[in-house]
Amino acid sequence: MSLVGKRQELATALSAVPDVTGHAHRPSTPAIGDAWPVLGPLTRQRGTAFLATWRVRVLLPQDEEAASVWMDEHWPPLFYALQPHGFIQQMAPVMLASTGGEMYALEITLTAEE
Repeated sequence: MSLVGKRQELATALSAVPDVTGHAHRPSTPAIGDAWPVLGPLTRQRGTAFLATWRVRVLLPQDEEAASVWMDEHWPPLFYALQPHGFIQQMAPVMLASTGGEMYALEITLTAEE
Protein backbone atom coordinates (compact mmCIF):
# COMPACT_ATOMS: atom_id res chain seq x y z
CA MET A 1 0.00 0.00 0.00
CA SER A 2 1.18 3.53 -0.69
CA LEU A 3 1.86 5.98 2.12
CA VAL A 4 -1.09 8.07 0.90
CA GLY A 5 -3.32 4.98 1.05
CA LYS A 6 -2.09 4.07 4.54
CA ARG A 7 -2.66 7.63 5.77
CA GLN A 8 -6.28 7.49 4.57
CA GLU A 9 -6.73 3.97 6.00
CA LEU A 10 -5.64 5.21 9.43
CA ALA A 11 -7.92 8.26 9.20
CA THR A 12 -10.88 6.03 8.33
CA ALA A 13 -10.10 3.67 11.24
CA LEU A 14 -9.90 6.62 13.64
CA SER A 15 -13.31 7.89 12.53
CA ALA A 16 -14.86 4.60 13.67
CA VAL A 17 -14.11 5.53 17.31
CA PRO A 18 -16.88 7.45 19.12
CA ASP A 19 -16.01 11.14 19.68
CA VAL A 20 -13.08 10.92 17.22
CA THR A 21 -12.86 12.37 13.71
CA GLY A 22 -10.04 10.99 11.61
CA HIS A 23 -8.23 13.22 9.12
CA ALA A 24 -5.52 12.34 6.60
CA HIS A 25 -3.60 15.47 7.70
CA ARG A 26 -3.70 17.85 10.65
CA PRO A 27 -6.77 20.09 10.33
CA SER A 28 -6.07 23.82 10.18
CA THR A 29 -8.20 24.38 13.29
CA PRO A 30 -8.22 21.10 15.22
CA ALA A 31 -11.02 20.38 17.69
CA ILE A 32 -11.26 17.92 20.58
CA GLY A 33 -11.26 14.40 19.16
CA ASP A 34 -9.67 15.33 15.84
CA ALA A 35 -7.01 12.75 14.96
CA TRP A 36 -4.45 12.51 12.17
CA PRO A 37 -1.42 10.37 11.28
CA VAL A 38 2.08 11.84 10.95
CA LEU A 39 4.70 9.80 9.11
CA GLY A 40 7.88 9.12 11.07
CA PRO A 41 10.95 7.22 9.91
CA LEU A 42 10.92 4.62 7.17
CA THR A 43 13.27 1.85 8.36
CA ARG A 44 14.69 -0.45 5.73
CA GLN A 45 14.02 -4.15 6.22
CA ARG A 46 15.16 -7.08 4.06
CA GLY A 47 15.47 -6.42 0.35
CA THR A 48 13.42 -3.39 -0.63
CA ALA A 49 10.87 -3.64 2.19
CA PHE A 50 10.43 -0.75 4.61
CA LEU A 51 8.81 -0.46 8.02
CA ALA A 52 6.95 2.84 8.40
CA THR A 53 6.56 4.41 11.82
CA TRP A 54 3.39 6.48 12.22
CA ARG A 55 2.55 8.85 15.04
CA VAL A 56 -1.20 9.27 15.30
CA ARG A 57 -2.13 12.42 17.18
CA VAL A 58 -5.50 12.88 18.86
CA LEU A 59 -6.38 16.31 20.22
CA LEU A 60 -7.53 16.21 23.86
CA PRO A 61 -9.53 18.71 25.91
CA GLN A 62 -7.29 21.60 26.92
CA ASP A 63 -7.95 21.29 30.65
CA GLU A 64 -5.42 18.90 32.21
CA GLU A 65 -7.96 16.92 34.24
CA ALA A 66 -10.45 16.73 31.36
CA ALA A 67 -7.64 15.62 29.03
CA SER A 68 -6.74 12.83 31.44
CA VAL A 69 -10.35 11.66 31.73
CA TRP A 70 -10.85 11.76 27.94
CA MET A 71 -7.67 9.73 27.39
CA ASP A 72 -8.66 7.18 30.07
CA GLU A 73 -12.02 6.64 28.36
CA HIS A 74 -10.86 6.60 24.74
CA TRP A 75 -7.52 4.79 24.63
CA PRO A 76 -9.04 1.27 24.53
CA PRO A 77 -11.32 1.92 21.51
CA LEU A 78 -8.46 3.77 19.77
CA PHE A 79 -6.22 0.74 20.33
CA TYR A 80 -8.78 -1.70 18.94
CA ALA A 81 -9.56 0.54 15.94
CA LEU A 82 -5.89 0.89 14.96
CA GLN A 83 -4.67 -2.61 15.87
CA PRO A 84 -5.62 -4.20 12.50
CA HIS A 85 -3.60 -1.50 10.68
CA GLY A 86 -0.23 -1.80 12.41
CA PHE A 87 1.69 -2.81 15.52
CA ILE A 88 0.93 -0.30 18.29
CA GLN A 89 4.11 0.36 20.23
CA GLN A 90 2.90 2.97 22.70
CA MET A 91 0.35 5.61 23.62
CA ALA A 92 1.49 8.71 25.47
CA PRO A 93 0.17 12.16 26.36
CA VAL A 94 2.13 14.92 24.60
CA MET A 95 2.04 18.67 24.11
CA LEU A 96 1.67 19.85 20.50
CA ALA A 97 2.94 23.22 19.38
CA SER A 98 0.46 25.57 17.73
CA THR A 99 0.28 29.26 16.93
CA GLY A 100 -1.98 29.75 19.97
CA GLY A 101 0.32 27.86 22.35
CA GLU A 102 0.75 24.24 23.32
CA MET A 103 -2.16 21.79 23.12
CA TYR A 104 -2.77 18.53 24.99
CA ALA A 105 -2.82 15.49 22.71
CA LEU A 106 -2.54 11.72 22.81
CA GLU A 107 0.20 10.34 20.56
CA ILE A 108 -0.10 6.73 19.39
CA THR A 109 3.02 5.24 17.82
CA LEU A 110 2.54 2.33 15.46
CA THR A 111 4.55 0.57 12.78
CA ALA A 112 3.37 -0.97 9.53
CA GLU A 113 5.17 -2.60 6.64
CA GLU A 114 5.21 -0.65 3.40
